[in-house]
Amino acid sequence: MARIYIFTPTYHRFEMTKRSLLSLKWSVEHEKNHDITLFIGDNNSPDEMKLWLASTFKGLNYKLFLSDKNVGKPRLIDYMWKQCDKNCDIVCSFDSDLVAIPEHMDWIDRCVKVLNDSRVGLVSTEQLEQCCHLERFLSKKEKINGCSVRYGNFCGIAGGCIFVSKADWISIGGYGINKIYGGDDAKAIQQISKKCNKLCVVNIDAPLIHPHDTEHSDYSNWKARMCGILQGKEKRPEPTKGFWDKDK
Repeated sequence: MARIYIFTPTYHRFEMTKRSLLSLKWSVEHEKNHDITLFIGDNNSPDEMKLWLASTFKGLNYKLFLSDKNVGKPRLIDYMWKQCDKNCDIVCSFDSDLVAIPEHMDWIDRCVKVLNDSRVGLVSTEQLEQCCHLERFLSKKEKINGCSVRYGNFCGIAGGCIFVSKADWISIGGYGINKIYGGDDAKAIQQISKKCNKLCVVNIDAPLIHPHDTEHSDYSNWKARMCGILQGKEKRPEPTKGFWDKDK
């Protein structure tokens, strides 16, 4: 049995976030093979979101942090990590737009099994519907502890949900990024691959849904533009600001 700390940031998009976090809550409460604590950090969403989080996530398995400003995903997760007791074996970062599905209720356990291989330093979940992994860069496939994985060039892994051992998470210094949107998972994947000299893999047998945000089409278009900026296709605006703060 592994002790797992899952860290997830929230920021507006109330209905999409509710769907995501309720599915994650279901996963945490149905996972019997591991001891899981879920840390939720909110980047100053409207009161509706904060009240829902406070009323929904109660008990010893849940820790809630409410920020009075938007500091972004990596800074908030790094902050929660610094504040926690670090009494875990595995660190997981989970984006609050991903959705767990009952057909794959063992996705957490499957990621732990792959991470238990000494060659592996980071496991990312497969993404259904709107997959951001770049399969053309992930040409190698094999079975690791009963799970099908793919890997290759670490740049082909999009992140979204990643599992890392506590030792490796400490070794790379967490995210260590101050920008609100600055390729956080990409940096972690690069560090695990180069600094720790370990494989970063996508676990095909541990899929999550990565839905298109139909509720906020402007947000989806903005996010696509930010991805273009991160890939060097568009010039980065300065200072980098989050979509919801763009008019402030």
